[in-house]
Amino acid sequence: RDFRMVDLKTNEVRWIRPDLNSTEEMYYIRHLDDSTLLFEGSGLHTININDGSGWDAHLDTRRSYYAGGYTYYPAKVVSSPAFDTNAIYIADAEYLRCFDYDGNMVWETGLPSLKTSHSLVAYDKNRVLLVNQGYAECYPSPYHALPVAYGKPFIAGFMRKTGKLCYIHERDRHTDVIDDVEWVGNAVYLIVSGHRFFSGRRNSQTIEKYDVMTGDLMDKRDLSSAIYEAAGDAVGLVGSFVG
Repeated sequence: RDFRMVDLKTNEVRWIRPDLNSTEEMYYIRHLDDSTLLFEGSGLHTININDGSGWDAHLDTRRSYYAGGYTYYPAKVVSSPAFDTNAIYIADAEYLRCFDYDGNMVWETGLPSLKTSHSLVAYDKNRVLLVNQGYAECYPSPYHALPVAYGKPFIAGFMRKTGKLCYIHERDRHTDVIDDVEWVGNAVYLIVSGHRFFSGRRNSQTIEKYDVMTGDLMDKRDLSSAIYEAAGDAVGLVGSFVG
């Protein structure tokens, strides 16, 4: 894969950025400054729109396992990046990493092997919070993707400056999936389901409140699918939960 800049008036190729080494589709994420774009696809890639220069940071976002006579290829074992003033936090299948805007890795911290899946990353002045959701996209064939339960849901807190692990709390059930997350003050609220991906049904939904600093469970309540779907997302639910 490569990036190219083409003059739309003359069809002239102005520059080519080759060998991005991405096995996944490339997604535009955001501008880092007036001339630098950030993309994600098997890693992070920056492109200077003036000359095609930039940096690349490889991420381990794919896995494979054999079951029932088939080889499955879970992909998107990665978080969406979270952006600080001059820092990017992102998790893949093996590590939570912090990069600066020049592509230098500030720190990295290992994550539980074969348990990390699609995840969410957020931060405040003290903590980086990782919510491992417990699912990935699976490819029974190269052109057909299905959501599947993968890994094991957990929440983990890290020191923002150093990446030091402060706590990690895994869920008891591999079949749980964290559907949605809302961070309010010193608490994070999780919408948790017992998922059956192939039937499209949710079972035994709960809304759970955790302390961001310690990871301790503070409250837990049963939640019907009808209530969650009516609210639309975690934001509406949290308002009634704390009120």
